[in-house]
Amino acid sequence: MKRKSVVELGLALFTIAACSTEPSEAVTTRVSPPPDEPALQPPAPADDAPPSSAPAPAAPPPDLGPPAVQFIGRFDTRDAAGPVCGWPGCRIVARFDGTAVSAKLAETPLLAGPSEWDVSVDGQRLSKLVLADGPHDYVLASNLPKGPHLVELYKRTEAQNGTTQFLGFDFHGGALLAPPPRRTRRIEIIGDSDVSGFGYEGTAYDGVRCPGDAWAAHWENFRGAWGARVAEKLDAELYAAVYSGKGFYFNIWRPDTETIGVLYPLANPVDTTSTWDFTSWIPDVVVVAIGGNDYNLGMPEDTGPAPLAGVTDRARELTATVRGHYPQAHIFLMAYAVLTDEYPPGRGRRTNIETALTTVKNERNAAGDMRVYFTAPAQYDPAELTGCDGHGGPAYHERIATFLAGEIGTRTGW
Repeated sequence: MKRKSVVELGLALFTIAACSTEPSEAVTTRVSPPPDEPALQPPAPADDAPPSSAPAPAAPPPDLGPPAVQFIGRFDTRDAAGPVCGWPGCRIVARFDGTAVSAKLAETPLLAGPSEWDVSVDGQRLSKLVLADGPHDYVLASNLPKGPHLVELYKRTEAQNGTTQFLGFDFHGGALLAPPPRRTRRIEIIGDSDVSGFGYEGTAYDGVRCPGDAWAAHWENFRGAWGARVAEKLDAELYAAVYSGKGFYFNIWRPDTETIGVLYPLANPVDTTSTWDFTSWIPDVVVVAIGGNDYNLGMPEDTGPAPLAGVTDRARELTATVRGHYPQAHIFLMAYAVLTDEYPPGRGRRTNIETALTTVKNERNAAGDMRVYFTAPAQYDPAELTGCDGHGGPAYHERIATFLAGEIGTRTGW
């Protein structure tokens, strides 16, 4: 399995506006068991019928199928021991009958890692897991009331911080049940640090460089960023091909030639031997939010901005790739709000990205593909950029999510 070097992974993490720990302690939660389904009411008696005192029949439980663990998001499933998640936003979901649950996870930490996962039981968010290197058992919840429960793990960090292999749940004498129904609406987002939640947890430093590595996992929160918020607002399932520092033509780390178009077909973006099966999950909506790094100041040495024609051509190629895999999807080409023409001086970041994306949108529409759109929220207010290295904080992500949910709703009728 080919993995990137530390140098390749590390400095590719600088983005547009510019821990390893022991296994977590057991988390104990006390929650009420899910309420019973409401009883169906019998039809009203006819005028000449005597009233009935018989109890209403109970609604039959839905047929959820056989017991199974549910995987949502991009996983590399080649290893029979368990699927591997690199991309942010992966979810591992299970229903079980029991009073406790643990998970066995094997972490491969990379720069400024390891991975961090949110834990939820019965819809209640518990303390996050900060994984340790290698395979470990993590107690997720204990002392639960007897009966059915729902457990979820949610990857809030990016692949360059670490990848995680799921090796199984332990229900401590309980039993795995059928998984819950999936959401019917589906959104995929292709993006960089603007949607990764880069620096989201660094609001105490109000937009300046956070202590240590700004790209560290403990500063990041994909779940708080605008992509995840859009999905929640629209009651949609979310898959993410999101990687900080990537561009259409140039990455922020100029020697790195693995741009977003190279990574998009991968099941694991730090393993170039992996391949994502595009037939396994078909989105209704795809949002492409890339381009700021093409016109940012490059590292370790700046070689100048990307050529507009080159960016346009790469945006054209990526849009064609998306359309080839998803013939009916609504594709939103988005110039995101943190881009301006003011910094870096003379780069024309917002203008050039808008020109490139509008050109591609117009070409697709002229060819009869009317489900490709250009969209651009209002540019940022400096007060919104409270994350590390001038990235968006909660107010920024909420504003963008509200805007984009409206755009998607208008086009799709959601």
